[in-house]
Amino acid sequence: MKSHAGWKNKCKKINLRYSIWIINTLVFSLLISLVFYLRINRSDMSSVHAVFVLLAQFLIVVGLSVLYRKYKDKDSALRQSRFELMTIKELTEISSRSFNRHHLLRLMLEKAMDVSKARIGSVFKFEPEKRCFYIMVSKGLKGKLKKGFCIDVAESMVSSIVFDKKPLLVQDMETDSRIHRTNNPIYGPPSFLSMPIFVRDQLFGVLNLSCKETKEIFGPDDEKIMAIITGEIGLALENVLLYSQIRTMPTPQKVELPSYHR
Repeated sequence: MKSHAGWKNKCKKINLRYSIWIINTLVFSLLISLVFYLRINRSDMSSVHAVFVLLAQFLIVVGLSVLYRKYKDKDSALRQSRFELMTIKELTEISSRSFNRHHLLRLMLEKAMDVSKARIGSVFKFEPEKRCFYIMVSKGLKGKLKKGFCIDVAESMVSSIVFDKKPLLVQDMETDSRIHRTNNPIYGPPSFLSMPIFVRDQLFGVLNLSCKETKEIFGPDDEKIMAIITGEIGLALENVLLYSQIRTMPTPQKVELPSYHR
């Protein structure tokens, strides 16, 4: 509730700030109109005044248009930030109550795709002994790349994550030296984001996102929010591991103490 109230107060402040800017623009335009009106030759007032009025109106329209565009951009950014925070909050609440690994991975993928506006996403499970990735969850993938499909680490575009343990942000796979592959048009722009998922400091898997609905490329802001989401799921997966270990522990035997009667 506090975070929601904080966002409402912040939006009110921004609305007030832009309202003041708009009023200042109107006042400034009216002052210019007044100055020109007082300085023009009254004998030729009709033509000069008409030109000036048109110029003043043009300046007002341009000024208001610029301010409105800035306001819309700022408002859109605030809405996106609030949506991201609410998504993380919802993800944290749900993941803390779930002990189903597949459900957690699907939940993570859905929330990550919603926040990033990606149309294609998948979650790989890293198998260090077999040196391959297994597709655990996917959405929007074409062809044979479905759940359970095995991808050799050496042939995967995200192989660097196994060695570097760092996110892989690619804005153009055709020119990026780490990838340097031809982009398939069916996957949209040649940009994608792959995030490592760690459980107990060990690489568990990789979250992959591509093809934004807006046709934009992935950037540092996407990487930051995805780092939070994968971090939350990493903690939830660790809880699942602890829960499974507790369930497999042998049940302690009851020991009956001998009773002594006097």
